[in-house]
Amino acid sequence: MQKSEDENLSLKNVLPAPSSKKRWEYGYDSEHDIVVISKDGTLGEVYQIQNLKIGLPSVPNNVHKRSLKKAEQHWEHQEHPKELSRIKTIFEWNDMPNSFKGEWVDYIENE
Repeated sequence: MQKSEDENLSLKNVLPAPSSKKRWEYGYDSEHDIVVISKDGTLGEVYQIQNLKIGLPSVPNNVHKRSLKKAEQHWEHQEHPKELSRIKTIFEWNDMPNSFKGEWVDYIENE
């Protein structure tokens, strides 16, 4: 069976993710010839662009949706806590006491 002209011109292919590992390291994985760009250790879809394989992170379980209806879905700004909105730079964050950082680090990583 011959491929259509459009299939031959495709720049990318979606490949099945190898299931041999539970946790993936960020960077190049020589065993599977994949560049993993997931910093949380998960691997979702793998895109092959020419001969370069790029492993994306898996889709999170808890994704914020404005509505279940596709027509009503759009990005909307969510307010940050006032305590965090006062911090404008990483330097200001670093100057904050450890008790403050400990209170907000889970929220920041989740966002």
